[in-house]
Amino acid sequence: MKRTKELILILLAAICMMGCENKASQSVKSESVASCQQSGKVSVQDTNLQLKEQLDSAEWKTFMDKTYQVDVVYPDFFKADTTEAGTARFYYLDGNEMAVCLTMFVEPNVEGWNIERATRELTDSYSTCLEIGKDYFIMEGAFEDETNCLYLEKCYLLGDKWFDLAVYYRVGYRDDIGKLLELIKCWNPNK
Repeated sequence: MKRTKELILILLAAICMMGCENKASQSVKSESVASCQQSGKVSVQDTNLQLKEQLDSAEWKTFMDKTYQVDVVYPDFFKADTTEAGTARFYYLDGNEMAVCLTMFVEPNVEGWNIERATRELTDSYSTCLEIGKDYFIMEGAFEDETNCLYLEKCYLLGDKWFDLAVYYRVGYRDDIGKLLELIKCWNPNK
């Protein structure tokens, strides 16, 4: 889990922090990337307020991963990438940049870790374990190389697989994504 998790965190940090000059990630590769020099660009505060208002009034869709029989709800205005079994990404773009990304994935427990060992191995100076349950843990933190991108995730160990739901977001969005943070904390793949 640690190696796969590191790769996913690196990928998501790159997605979360990509500049306008960079090519879009696979989940948004079909969209063109425009210049940041556009006139009349909306301020970050205005965009955050728009996101909060959109989340407050959003219709929520449900995605069901048919392979693992796990579902995730997400705001209807988020873009979706659900092409790979056991992985789903739902994201919000601020202009041409990823601002918030809700991600669900399932992976085998190749290390054979239990909940206690996983939290011990994954906690470092950039991440903190917030809660440990019988078959899950919740962590939050920043990326080692990019502290402007934060995450909150809930990981369940069910049988020999990890079921993970996380939200990755830019620092300035924390106060505006309360509904997504609550979604992570309440999520249970057994439902």
